[in-house]
Amino acid sequence: MKLWVGLLGLLVLLAISSALSMATAVARLPQTAEFGEVNGETVVWTIGTLPEGALASLLGPGLLAHLIAAFGSVAGRMAVHLLGDPTGALRDPS
Repeated sequence: MKLWVGLLGLLVLLAISSALSMATAVARLPQTAEFGEVNGETVVWTIGTLPEGALASLLGPGLLAHLIAAFGSVAGRMAVHLLGDPTGALRDPS
Protein backbone atom coordinates (compact mmCIF):
# COMPACT_ATOMS: atom_id res chain seq x y z
CA MET A 1 0.00 0.00 0.00
CA LYS A 2 2.86 2.37 0.81
CA LEU A 3 4.33 1.78 -2.65
CA TRP A 4 1.18 2.93 -4.45
CA VAL A 5 0.69 5.95 -2.20
CA GLY A 6 4.34 6.86 -2.72
CA LEU A 7 4.02 6.58 -6.50
CA LEU A 8 0.91 8.74 -6.48
CA GLY A 9 2.76 11.24 -4.30
CA LEU A 10 5.53 11.36 -6.89
CA LEU A 11 2.96 12.12 -9.58
CA VAL A 12 1.59 14.93 -7.42
CA LEU A 13 5.11 16.37 -7.15
CA LEU A 14 5.42 16.29 -10.94
CA ALA A 15 2.07 18.07 -11.19
CA ILE A 16 3.36 20.73 -8.77
CA SER A 17 6.27 21.48 -11.08
CA SER A 18 3.91 21.77 -14.04
CA ALA A 19 1.58 24.08 -12.09
CA LEU A 20 4.47 26.31 -11.04
CA SER A 21 5.46 26.57 -14.67
CA MET A 22 1.92 27.59 -15.58
CA ALA A 23 1.72 30.06 -12.67
CA THR A 24 4.71 31.96 -13.99
CA ALA A 25 3.52 31.88 -17.60
CA VAL A 26 2.65 35.60 -17.61
CA ALA A 27 6.25 36.55 -16.87
CA ARG A 28 7.76 34.19 -19.44
CA LEU A 29 5.88 34.59 -22.73
CA PRO A 30 5.91 32.66 -25.09
CA GLN A 31 5.90 29.35 -23.27
CA THR A 32 4.74 25.80 -23.94
CA ALA A 33 3.12 23.65 -21.30
CA GLU A 34 3.23 19.88 -21.84
CA PHE A 35 0.56 17.68 -20.27
CA GLY A 36 1.70 14.18 -21.24
CA GLU A 37 0.75 11.95 -24.15
CA VAL A 38 -2.50 10.75 -25.68
CA ASN A 39 -2.26 7.98 -28.29
CA GLY A 40 1.44 8.68 -28.79
CA GLU A 41 0.91 12.42 -29.42
CA THR A 42 2.25 14.94 -26.91
CA VAL A 43 -0.44 17.26 -25.54
CA VAL A 44 1.01 20.79 -25.64
CA TRP A 45 -0.49 24.20 -24.90
CA THR A 46 1.50 27.04 -26.43
CA ILE A 47 0.95 30.15 -24.33
CA GLY A 48 1.81 33.11 -26.51
CA THR A 49 -0.46 36.00 -25.54
CA LEU A 50 -1.11 37.88 -22.31
CA PRO A 51 -4.74 36.63 -21.92
CA GLU A 52 -3.57 33.02 -22.37
CA GLY A 53 -0.84 33.63 -19.78
CA ALA A 54 -3.36 35.07 -17.33
CA LEU A 55 -5.64 32.06 -17.86
CA ALA A 56 -2.74 29.67 -17.29
CA SER A 57 -1.76 31.57 -14.14
CA LEU A 58 -5.25 31.02 -12.75
CA LEU A 59 -5.87 27.46 -13.97
CA GLY A 60 -2.54 25.89 -13.03
CA PRO A 61 -2.50 26.56 -9.29
CA GLY A 62 -6.28 26.19 -9.00
CA LEU A 63 -6.32 22.73 -10.53
CA LEU A 64 -3.26 21.78 -8.53
CA ALA A 65 -4.97 22.76 -5.27
CA HIS A 66 -7.87 20.44 -6.09
CA LEU A 67 -5.47 17.61 -6.98
CA ILE A 68 -3.56 17.97 -3.72
CA ALA A 69 -6.78 18.15 -1.69
CA ALA A 70 -8.12 15.00 -3.37
CA PHE A 71 -4.84 13.15 -2.75
CA GLY A 72 -4.80 14.23 0.89
CA SER A 73 -8.41 13.18 1.38
CA VAL A 74 -7.82 9.73 -0.08
CA ALA A 75 -4.60 9.25 1.91
CA GLY A 76 -6.37 10.36 5.11
CA ARG A 77 -9.27 7.97 4.59
CA MET A 78 -6.84 5.14 3.87
CA ALA A 79 -4.99 5.91 7.12
CA VAL A 80 -8.21 5.89 9.13
CA HIS A 81 -9.34 2.59 7.64
CA LEU A 82 -5.94 0.94 8.03
CA LEU A 83 -5.06 2.28 11.48
CA GLY A 84 -8.48 2.84 12.99
CA ASP A 85 -10.06 6.06 14.23
CA PRO A 86 -9.06 6.64 17.87
CA THR A 87 -11.35 9.67 18.29
CA GLY A 88 -14.46 8.01 16.90
CA ALA A 89 -15.19 11.10 14.78
CA LEU A 90 -15.71 9.12 11.58
CA ARG A 91 -17.95 6.44 13.00
CA ASP A 92 -21.50 6.03 11.74
CA PRO A 93 -23.87 7.79 14.20
CA SER A 94 -26.71 5.26 13.71
